[in-house]
Amino acid sequence: MKSPSTSDEAGPRAIEDVLNANRDALMATPGVVGVGIGEAGGRPCIKVFVVDNSSNLAAQVPSAVEGYAVVIEATGGFRAR
Repeated sequence: MKSPSTSDEAGPRAIEDVLNANRDALMATPGVVGVGIGEAGGRPCIKVFVVDNSSNLAAQVPSAVEGYAVVIEATGGFRAR
């Protein structure tokens, strides 16, 4: 499993590009049900939606990816209608 990128060796990238490059690694974390772009403190962030916000799960998700904050939000599971 590839881990999310935490460096910005080539300089800052657009958050859309960062999310797309790291989506699979974030989604591979057990308990993660979705990812997206949001806002935290007036700045863009990567949102990671989880079934429940346990400390074990929070320890598996990086706090930042390529300089963008990662915000965990407990949403429960999603179900297709």
